[in-house]
Amino acid sequence: INTEEHVDASDKEVIVWNRKIPEDILKEIAAPKEVPAESVTVWIDPLDATQEYT
Repeated sequence: INTEEHVDASDKEVIVWNRKIPEDILKEIAAPKEVPAESVTVWIDPLDATQEYT
């Protein structure tokens, strides 16, 4: 995780993804392409993250 926020090392929250891609995202993908997970970076605006990613 790349973050400007301070992460509490004692926070053991685990976030699980069921691997189902939302329909609105699937509509935007013309031809899916697999890439190594290590090559993906996700940027989240910290001001929006509280609402959308908690």
